[in-house]
Amino acid sequence: MPRLSVLLPVRNARPWLDASLASLARQVFRDFEVVAVDDGSTDGSGERLEWHAGREPRLRVIRGAHAG
Repeated sequence: MPRLSVLLPVRNARPWLDASLASLARQVFRDFEVVAVDDGSTDGSGERLEWHAGREPRLRVIRGAHAG
C-alpha cells in the first residue's frame, strides 16, 4: 500500500491531463498512487486517463456519470 494517495478530480480536463500526470511522475517522492476520479467528462478525459493507467501502475481511474 502506498504511503500517499493523490486525488485528482477530473471534469473535461483533457488539455491539461498529460502535463499534470507528467508532473506527478517527476516527483522525487515515489511511494504514492494517483486516484483520478472522472466526473462524466465528455472531452475524452476518461479515455486519456485509461491510456495513462495502462502505462503507469500507480494510476487508478474511477469513472462515473457527472455528479458534481
